[in-house]
Amino acid sequence: MRLLSKDRLWRVAFLGVISLGLISCSASITSPETVSDPTEAELLPSELPPVTTTFTPSPEPSPTATHTAEPTPTNTFTPTPTSAPLGGGNGILNFSINIYAGGETHESDGYYIYNLSNSELTQIMSRSQIEANIAGGYVWSGFLGYSGKKYVLVEDGFVLLTEDGNVDRKVDLPELNSVLGFSPDGQYVVLQTKDQIGDYPNEHTYITNIEGSLEPKYVLSHEPQDYFSQENLDESGTFLGWSADSTALYYWNYFGGLFMVDAGMSERRRLDLTPLENQLIEQATLVTANGEEYSGRDLILRLKVSEYQQAVAQDRQQVALTWGPFLFIADSNDLEFSQAEMTVQFGKNPDAFYDRPVWSNDGNYLLIGISTFNPSTTDFDRQAVLVNLEEKAVETVFQLNFYEYICHFSPDSQYILFVQSGEDTQMKTISLKALDGEESVLLFDIEIEGSAIGCPIWSNPGS
Repeated sequence: MRLLSKDRLWRVAFLGVISLGLISCSASITSPETVSDPTEAELLPSELPPVTTTFTPSPEPSPTATHTAEPTPTNTFTPTPTSAPLGGGNGILNFSINIYAGGETHESDGYYIYNLSNSELTQIMSRSQIEANIAGGYVWSGFLGYSGKKYVLVEDGFVLLTEDGNVDRKVDLPELNSVLGFSPDGQYVVLQTKDQIGDYPNEHTYITNIEGSLEPKYVLSHEPQDYFSQENLDESGTFLGWSADSTALYYWNYFGGLFMVDAGMSERRRLDLTPLENQLIEQATLVTANGEEYSGRDLILRLKVSEYQQAVAQDRQQVALTWGPFLFIADSNDLEFSQAEMTVQFGKNPDAFYDRPVWSNDGNYLLIGISTFNPSTTDFDRQAVLVNLEEKAVETVFQLNFYEYICHFSPDSQYILFVQSGEDTQMKTISLKALDGEESVLLFDIEIEGSAIGCPIWSNPGS
């Protein structure tokens, strides 16, 4: 199990999206829609037109020699219409640029904003400005989900910044390695530390509140501390996400199972997925790249080593759960996924890797990245599938290069934001692609060696 999880982390860990809820139905499910041989969608580049605003003042009234008792007609001013920012919202994107571990620092690292209305890119805080405000120790910068609040990882903890970039509060946590996600209500943050156990590195996951009043609480470790302890085995795995009400966390246990633990760390249990298993036994099949076919109970046994992914919808009313190539949608109150509303099957290969689902703001679509090993190139083929939840079908397939990853939907749910940013690629790009895959708009590219662009967020996504 170690080789599988380490290989997964090495090849596709950076393809996650930054930044980090379950509906009753009858026992039967809709027949799965399957993508068997997706073809590459042609992406047509287009330019973002400049926006000009023309103001025409009302004419000044001419003086008259004779006063008249008739009322003067009221002048009506109609402002010149302006184009709405592409993607909706207020047209302002926030993002950060950071160096890769062990790389050389750059003054270009820090916080940026991009204005879609005038195509203007502005660095609002540089590396030296951040370091001066936090008194040194700068490791990584980012944003708290969609809130727009800035945070900085430092060598011994986590720092939350005020709007003007000064230190608001700090959470002390030695050997802090990364931020895994934030609760839907924005009150809690999940952090991960890194240390050594013998010859192997290990990560430990903690939860604390943004206010800083809660001491970090241990959640799980990436690898068991003791393989002969059932308690240690149960407390190991990969953090997946939060319940919609922010009261529980989910994680995938490598030894088979989906676990839930409450935010207070007082109760931990393996979820019973029998209702989902029964649906798959009745209707699904899997076929490996070598032609091995799995169905019935054999399919469930084969899925035991497949990853789970989970994501809460923007309105916190639904939750998406993927298990291998299968997508389940559940009501947010169904914390144990016992009643799935629908199922879509993306393909038949059980050995592919699936990214965390990304919800559209209107709740009508999900986008999921898929990585499949290609033996002829000894590398991974990347694609993203757009799922229409109303039609219960895969609608569009986007072909991706290895360093291109999904961020999220635009505020109007008509475009998808993609970032191309890899350690081996000096040119970084941010682009918007239409849902039908027929239009691609390059917002900007920036040449930075040894640095990565974080997923941009709209500063006011609900507008």
